[in-house]
Amino acid sequence: MQEQSPGELATLAKRPVRILIVDDNQQEQEILRLKLEELGVTVIQVRHGRMALATAQKAQPDIIILDMETTDMPGLEVLRHLKSVKRTSPVPVICISSSRDDSFRMRTLRLNADWYLTKPFRFSEMLARLRYLAQEMAVATPVTSTPSFDELRKNTIRSSVDTLSDVQDIRKALHGLKGYIGADDYYLNSKLEICFRSLVRIESRLKEFRNLATNRPLSAARIAPFPLQLARDDAAATAPDTTAGGAPEADPDDDTHGSSRHD
Repeated sequence: MQEQSPGELATLAKRPVRILIVDDNQQEQEILRLKLEELGVTVIQVRHGRMALATAQKAQPDIIILDMETTDMPGLEVLRHLKSVKRTSPVPVICISSSRDDSFRMRTLRLNADWYLTKPFRFSEMLARLRYLAQEMAVATPVTSTPSFDELRKNTIRSSVDTLSDVQDIRKALHGLKGYIGADDYYLNSKLEICFRSLVRIESRLKEFRNLATNRPLSAARIAPFPLQLARDDAAATAPDTTAGGAPEADPDDDTHGSSRHD
């Protein structure tokens, strides 16, 4: 099955276009709806001004076509409300009216209407303005692009450098705090020591990420989850004491000792 074209206005805007039509005359509204749908537009229809204000808030259309002869409230009031509310004020409003009074037209434009058409009008006049607004939408739409591998690598290096700087700031703050703690306060000193050890591990891993991003070969010290000296200290602290009780018992399932003997 052939893929359906998005329509002229959606192509110009580079995205789907939603237009709210506010018109008491149902026949005029239907004619306008059919012409807009031929251009690939999603049309929202309301007949009264108060409903237009609520619908504009909820549906967030891209363009509003407002007939100024609304029966429930004056069209100028509808336009004033649309342009005074933060959520709907950026939405372009094309006003249509049967009034040929220039002062009424100027009042409409002073209320920040984007275009004014006097009935009867040719649809080509409205279409010219809709094309212009669709092109403006395309310019305002942010272009989202997938970052390249090189950009991701640079971002990784930048983030690791920034985080390392934060780690060093935390280390300095902890050293300053340690100066206010007495040497006999075993509890606080032990907690600070845990913080220092954790910072060393974090710093080591961040440097590893940075080296991976710059494609540098990693040494054994860099690959370790934390510095080798700390690993030796931790191993010595957890090793069994052989001074008082002699050598530890050998595991009968462990054949590593036998592999080093010569038959």
